[in-house]
Amino acid sequence: ELDSAAHTGEHGIEVELPIIRRLAPDSKVVAITVGDGSPDRCREFAAGLAGVIRHLQEKPLLLISSDMNHFANDTETRRLDEMALARMDGLDADGLYNTVRRHHISMCGVLPAVIVMHTLKLLDSLTACERVTYGTSYDVTGDSTRVVGYAGLLLR
Repeated sequence: ELDSAAHTGEHGIEVELPIIRRLAPDSKVVAITVGDGSPDRCREFAAGLAGVIRHLQEKPLLLISSDMNHFANDTETRRLDEMALARMDGLDADGLYNTVRRHHISMCGVLPAVIVMHTLKLLDSLTACERVTYGTSYDVTGDSTRVVGYAGLLLR
């Protein structure tokens, strides 16, 4: 359902669109914002998405936008982020969800990450997670007191 209000507080798409336009100007983009959900709802969403993708001639690129942990000090943010990233490295979608919830990691895109991981598994397309980069805002600002973590990953 088209709902522009759902995207009012979301900033991921406005960061991604200029990059997509520059690298692939003829791309078609479908933006999906996910609110709250449970592991069961994530699996349900993934099943529907996998069903749609199976019928497409050209398979889409699934892109997730998320910060990692927010506003702890640099050491704590890196510790918490590593816990979440280890679950992604292990291709463990439910483990990612549970780790983020249990340890109060403020990864805003955990639900899209879980959904995409489940979708790729259903399509027999999830075999590896490659970390491209990781850092925190401390790396740029030099302020280690309240940082945000960032990771670049390729799920294949």
